Amino acid sequence: AGALPETPEKGLPIFSAARLADRERGASAWRFFFDAVPEFPIPSLGIPSGKRHLLSAYFLSADSVCAGPKNSSLTAEDVSAILSPEHVFIEDGTHATREAAFRPYGFTVFCGDFTTQPFPPHGLVYSVAYVSYALVPEYIHWRSSRLFFHLPDAAQGYKSIDVQNLAVYLEDMITNPAKASVAEFKQTFALLNQQLFWYRYREPARKRADA
Repeated sequence: AGALPETPEKGLPIFSAARLADRERGASAWRFFFDAVPEFPIPSLGIPSGKRHLLSAYFLSADSVCAGPKNSSLTAEDVSAILSPEHVFIEDGTHATREAAFRPYGFTVFCGDFTTQPFPPHGLVYSVAYVSYALVPEYIHWRSSRLFFHLPDAAQGYKSIDVQNLAVYLEDMITNPAKASVAEFKQTFALLNQQLFWYRYREPARKRADA
C-alpha cells in the first residue's frame, strides 16, 4: 500500500491509529487516508521520448493565476501572450490534457491555489511521471518534503515568477557547460522521484486500499 496522506478522499476507506500511551490517556486516535490519485500515467520508467519544447504553463483552473513580479497576477491569457497559447494548459480532469501539458516539455510552471486541492495534486504526479521539471507555488514545495524527502528537489518552489524571462534562464541552464552540474542534479532527482511515484501509484487507488 502507498503512504497515507492527511485528507479524506471520497470512496476510499479511513484508517485510524494511535500510540498506546495516547489511548491510555484517552486521546483521540490519529486518522489516516488513502489519496485517490488513480494510477501512474505511464507504463515504464525513464525520460519519455518526444521532448520537443522547453517550457509549458499548467493552470489549475481557468480562473487561476500565477504570482508574477512586483505583486502582479498573471492569468492564463497573460501567460499565453508570453509563451504562446499552444504551451498553456488548463486542468480539465483528463489524461489527454495532462499528458499534453507535461510529456513534450522539459519544464512546467504551475499556476493556481493548490492549498484547496488534495495532495499530491494530479499535475505534480504527471510532471514527475513525464520528467517535466516542475516550478511550483511555495505551498507545493513545502508539502512535498512530507510526502518524499527528495520530492522538493524535483519541484522547485517560487513565491513569484517572471515568466517573461524564465525561458531564457532555463535555456541557459541546460545549454551552458558551466551549469551542467545543475542540470544533472535536477535530472537525477527527477528520475528518483519518478521511481518513487511509480512504486506508490502503480496499482489503482482501490487496489492499494484493499491491500
